[in-house]
Order: sequence, then C-alpha cells, then structure tokens
Amino acid sequence: MKKKSILNVGLIIATLSMGVGSISYAGESIGHKIRDAVTNKHSGYNRHGYNRHGYNRRGYNRHGYNRHGYNRHGYNRHGYNRHGYNRHGRNSRGHYSRGYDSRYNH
Repeated sequence: MKKKSILNVGLIIATLSMGVGSISYAGESIGHKIRDAVTNKHSGYNRHGYNRHGYNRRGYNRHGYNRHGYNRHGYNRHGYNRHGYNRHGRNSRGHYSRGYDSRYNH
C-alpha cells in the first residue's frame, strides 16, 4: 500500500512540473510577440518594405530606392553589406545613396 501511494505522488509531481514548464514557455512566446509588435523588431507593418521603400513611395523612378545606390550596386547585392560587418552604420549604404537615405533624410 505504501509503495503505491509513493508512486502516485511522484506521478502527480511529474505531471504538474510538465504543465508549469509548458505554461512558462507559452508566456515567453506571447511576451515576445507583444514586445516585437510594440518595437517593430521582427515583424509588422513598419518592418517589411511596404511604405519604407519600393513601389509605395511616391515617384518610385524619380528618386530613391530604384535610382541610386542602395538597391543597385554590388556592395549591397553581394555579400559584404549583408554579412554584418558594415550593415548598421551611417556608411553602410555606400556613397551613391548617402544623400537619399530614408533612414536619415525623411
């Protein structure tokens, strides 16, 4: 009789701990979703190109993305600027598009 009760207690503890673990994971992911939605870090309207560059900008072929620099020259299209060394700085766009960079000139 005693052995059986010890086993039951062990099973109950195991199932409870599993449940708590899954709850914490779910909470974490939900927290991340909320934070990312607030900061536009990983997803959302401001993150993807719509309204930032491309066809939705007025005068697509007159100025900006499609004409000079960032979208056209090799430092962007091939590896260097994509692999993290020079992705974030003021100079990461290359000198052709320096004056038309929407990050600095709005």
